[in-house]
Amino acid sequence: EPTDGVLYPSVVAFHHRSVRLRARLGSLPSMAVVSVDEGGAVDTVDFNSIPKPFTAADEREYVRLLDRITGAVARRDLAEVGAVATASARMNQVLRHKWSLEPMIAICREVGGLGVVVGHSGTTLGILLDTSAPRFHSRLTAAAQACQELVGNVTVYRTLSFD
Repeated sequence: EPTDGVLYPSVVAFHHRSVRLRARLGSLPSMAVVSVDEGGAVDTVDFNSIPKPFTAADEREYVRLLDRITGAVARRDLAEVGAVATASARMNQVLRHKWSLEPMIAICREVGGLGVVVGHSGTTLGILLDTSAPRFHSRLTAAAQACQELVGNVTVYRTLSFD
């Protein structure tokens, strides 16, 4: 079964199908993730066996996104991390559609979040927030309330930083 690189003590680029580390990108400052789950379940073995409808242009864009995230992590640029996460989430809509993605992006924009991240082969989405930003707690509260109204369930996580 495919896996991911979550057990590494840093941000990594990981080949999930071949279960191979591509690169260690570094560490980021801690962020909060206001997460929702659209429900249901995904059999990841089946999901990873279906043909991917990405074009050559899509593949080039994913390479650009990997370059952007690599640079963003090196600079510890959370705004760019959020922008790349949102772009990747939008590109993944053709493969694993999330009905709440655009409304979550709107909430993120309204509360001053960094961007929206998704479980590309799953059912979850999250708004990334900079925990050191001014008014962080009010942004977190506003995001959680709006997400509760939209989807009906909210979980808040805090990412680790391995400085």
